Amino acid sequence: MEEINKPLKPPVVVIITNNYYPTIGGISTYVADLVSGLRKSNIETLLLYPSYKKTNKLSRIIFVIRSIVTIIKLNIKNRVIVHSHSANFCLLIGYISKKLIKLKAVHTFHSPISAKHRELSFLVKGIDQLIYVSKATERLYQSYGVPPFDNDVIIPGGIDIDKYLTNTIKKIDADNVKVLFVGRIAKEKGIKEAILSLNYLVDINIKLDIIGSAQTIEQENYLSEIYKTIDDHTLKGSINIVGKKTGEELISYYHKADIFILPSIWEEPAPMVIAEAFSASLPIIAFDTGGLRERIIDSVNGVLVPRGDIEALATSLRALIEDKILYEKMSLNAREYSLKNLSSEKMIEKHTSAYFE
Repeated sequence: MEEINKPLKPPVVVIITNNYYPTIGGISTYVADLVSGLRKSNIETLLLYPSYKKTNKLSRIIFVIRSIVTIIKLNIKNRVIVHSHSANFCLLIGYISKKLIKLKAVHTFHSPISAKHRELSFLVKGIDQLIYVSKATERLYQSYGVPPFDNDVIIPGGIDIDKYLTNTIKKIDADNVKVLFVGRIAKEKGIKEAILSLNYLVDINIKLDIIGSAQTIEQENYLSEIYKTIDDHTLKGSINIVGKKTGEELISYYHKADIFILPSIWEEPAPMVIAEAFSASLPIIAFDTGGLRERIIDSVNGVLVPRGDIEALATSLRALIEDKILYEKMSLNAREYSLKNLSSEKMIEKHTSAYFE
């Protein structure tokens, strides 16, 4: 009797990350959207991440061992693809999965680096594919010795755009301007620079909402600096430090805002807030750093100014506030850009191509 070839069972994608909820940040949001999108696409997905609040060397070793055991058990009855994110100890799991278990291993780099790491250059040579969230991040890693792959791919985060879209065309009232910042309360996010820019705009009624929370001692100290900066420059009436917001409550702040400000002073990769702000029809004013120019098109859907130039940041805010035609044009362009480029569906499509090519 002729043997009938049975169709291969769809693989299970194992997502490994060091950053996940309740940790706030682009990586946790990116991974959450990836897992959700894969499952909606009927791709069986398992998420593994450290359950403890703080990691040390021992806890990382335990996490690596437990993850490898889980992957080995899963591989007995399933085809498995391992997709690690960010931290070197997560990449190590992908490396072991490829070298010892012969599984396909993919790794995504999210955050910038500032020094060469010998172990990093070694580990990436043992996996199948690298994903970067921006071309700028790819160039940065390669400048520190990470070898290029022929199949390197750029996949920025995508979101459920429909949650942020509004049916009305945004208009700006120069007598009542709402500016929004969303992100970690951290020095590299340039929050103090955003606050100081308001010193140049005292003749305009601007309210800056700062959404985010401090999660480390260093961030708590920076938050104290922010409060002091506000007091020193008598800007208390112009700034509202809101704290952590999620879900519908966070989206409501996007809908009420006029302009989104992204004053990062580090090599910003591809923050998820760009997709959120554009989907809510918000033009973005940002420092020109890292991968931001890969989404923010200067004078089209936002404005890019030299990194750290507070006066230029203020000048760009003033120009956008005072030119209603320019504002409406950028607002519409932001919305259109999000519809074409920033959906979670496009993000998942690119990932599945990377997994199954």
